[in-house]
Amino acid sequence: MFNWKAVPQTVIRSHAGSPRVYRMRNGTLIAAAETREGIRVFSTEDDGRTWHDAGPGSFTPELSCANPEFFEPEDGVVLLAHRAIGKRELYLHPRERQ
Repeated sequence: MFNWKAVPQTVIRSHAGSPRVYRMRNGTLIAAAETREGIRVFSTEDDGRTWHDAGPGSFTPELSCANPEFFEPEDGVVLLAHRAIGKRELYLHPRERQ
């Protein structure tokens, strides 16, 4: 059984849905969420106390993007995959680790 503590919530982004959170090998947490502008990526290096907008995760504004997922292969590049509604294509966006 979980014992959830009542702690202040951190709003990363209003009007965002289907968030995915991933802890990178270096300990950084990254999150992706569906927004009106497409997929947005956020990061935190203090276990979620403060979050930073890391930029867009989708680059197809004419499509409705959804279902973001992260993958971190051994080479250190973090991949973000998502579904682009309107076409039957898969987009992978590599992002260099900073």
